[in-house]
Amino acid sequence: MMVLISVFGSVNKIIRIIIPVIEQAICPE
Repeated sequence: MMVLISVFGSVNKIIRIIIPVIEQAICPE
């Protein structure tokens, strides 16, 4: 169970980094 939480935390960090990059690629200011 603790492994699942740590994996989810790692994925959450990656998503927070990737989302702004994707948003800029789709609709650059």
